Amino acid sequence: MTFQKKIAVLGSTGSIGTQCLEIVEQHPENFDVQIISGNTNFQLLAEQYEKFKPSYIIIENEDCFNEFKSQYFNYDTKLILGLDQLKECISHIHLELIVNALPSVHGLIPSAVSLESGIDLALANKESMLIAGVYLKNLALKYDSKIIPVDSEISTIFQCLKGEHKGEVRKIWLTASGGPLYSRKDLNLKEIRIETILNHPSWTMGQKISVDSATMVNKAFEVFEIHQFFDFSIENIDVIIHPESHVHSLVEFIDGNIKALVGVPDMKVHILHALSHPHRMDGKNADVHFKPGSWIFELFKEGDHPHFTFAMDCLMKGGNFPAAFVMCNDFFVHAFLDNKIEFQNIYNLTKDSMKSVRYNETPTFLELEATILDMKQICEKVMLKSFSTLA
Repeated sequence: MTFQKKIAVLGSTGSIGTQCLEIVEQHPENFDVQIISGNTNFQLLAEQYEKFKPSYIIIENEDCFNEFKSQYFNYDTKLILGLDQLKECISHIHLELIVNALPSVHGLIPSAVSLESGIDLALANKESMLIAGVYLKNLALKYDSKIIPVDSEISTIFQCLKGEHKGEVRKIWLTASGGPLYSRKDLNLKEIRIETILNHPSWTMGQKISVDSATMVNKAFEVFEIHQFFDFSIENIDVIIHPESHVHSLVEFIDGNIKALVGVPDMKVHILHALSHPHRMDGKNADVHFKPGSWIFELFKEGDHPHFTFAMDCLMKGGNFPAAFVMCNDFFVHAFLDNKIEFQNIYNLTKDSMKSVRYNETPTFLELEATILDMKQICEKVMLKSFSTLA
């Protein structure tokens, strides 16, 4: 394949970011990494710097920035403190693609900056689309940039719709593995530990998304993301359980035909698609090895997953509620990962916190940012109150 793209990988030390750079390493003739960014993983960022020699390294954490500066100062690579400098960085280099693999709400502003700079966006940060999907799509139209999904299910639908008319789609079948608790129905909620949640049976993923997979909030996010990205009605998006994770969602058309994308449960397949779009490239070791036996498809029992239902209620309310819920969920998931709360309290405390949100039906982008900041303070107060109650 004779093309080369100059790219930025934001969140290069995270799960998606590292897999992205592994793909780049396999195809050095096709990709030139101009920007990488990280937060606190100094060692990995240093390794990436040595390997790819980018023009810019953006570091969010000030201590990590200072340590990096003292050990790896190089006149050929500019070291930048804070993603708020992203727009300035990309104004000095020619980029064709920005991979946004930043976690949660941290990816929102970089998504907007990418698109309004006329640069195509490979979007792994689904929170951007949840919080400001319409705004981002309008930016893409205005500045002639594209949003290419990285998330496996959204990428599947994106690919299945190529050459099709959206008006001829009857239904989207969104597959779900069931998460790390699918085969552990015997567990009491109080018995659920972090190590159980992080042991996903199908996918290799980061800690936060592993928890979202267990609560099924991630699936609610994907339903709403499909709604935002493709303008499909929520009523025409159904979730089905498929534990093997070989079928990455299905698109049913009005004539009764169904398109499905089948492949290994490996995010590199979908990352490569986003990187190489509109071309296809050799996936190297992404062969599908079919084994004898059947694949399981089960109806999703929403009543068994109250967090999914609550998430959908908040997201569908629209306005500033998706931003509030995304921040709230992020706060309490990390509280669980930091051993501050039990697994069951992610849902309970999220529900309590959302009661304090002041609804804004038509927020500006700045008001969405303000909602996120306000929500963090609300969550802190709710968690402190819960500690005092337990005491």
